[in-house]
Amino acid sequence: MKHGDRTSLAPAIGRVAIESAECDDRLRTILNDLSSLSDGVWLLYEGQPTEWLISTIEMMVREINPYFNAWPDELNARLIASLRELKALRDRRNTVIHGTWEPVTEDLRRLHEGNIKPRPWGVWDQSEEWYCFRSRFRKYDGPHTFSISDIDILAKRISESAGGAISAYAAIRRHRYPDIFDATLWGRWA
Repeated sequence: MKHGDRTSLAPAIGRVAIESAECDDRLRTILNDLSSLSDGVWLLYEGQPTEWLISTIEMMVREINPYFNAWPDELNARLIASLRELKALRDRRNTVIHGTWEPVTEDLRRLHEGNIKPRPWGVWDQSEEWYCFRSRFRKYDGPHTFSISDIDILAKRISESAGGAISAYAAIRRHRYPDIFDATLWGRWA
């Protein structure tokens, strides 16, 4: 593979997109269950951004549980910790998915000197590095440095954090409905 071959980026970026879509689906599943309204309420959550889904779930568990005292506080804390992990990954995900990519060159390095963001997990391998440029509304955002292995790690972390959130919510369901929990779909995430 020659230096700067963008086709090598596609599978890694695709994995981030796939894991993000799975993550949002899991968040909508939690939200639909928390709302416990009619079957059609899920339509309201379709197309909502990840940030909205996370914030709404956080707000609901913070409001529902203290009011009804439906599950122990440590289960709330576990779910909220998982949601915060996802929130921290969201900006990187958006950069990777919506950015434009250029291989790192000395000319680009000089041009953007002082504004280059380092690799997200440090330099831990010798993979080819890329600059990802993401425009922000009326604000210059310098290039973010990634390697393909960094993008793969991002996809893995999104998957793990989404799995952590659904697992944490399954623990809440188990606490609320111990007699029927194993007979529900939630049992697969316990």
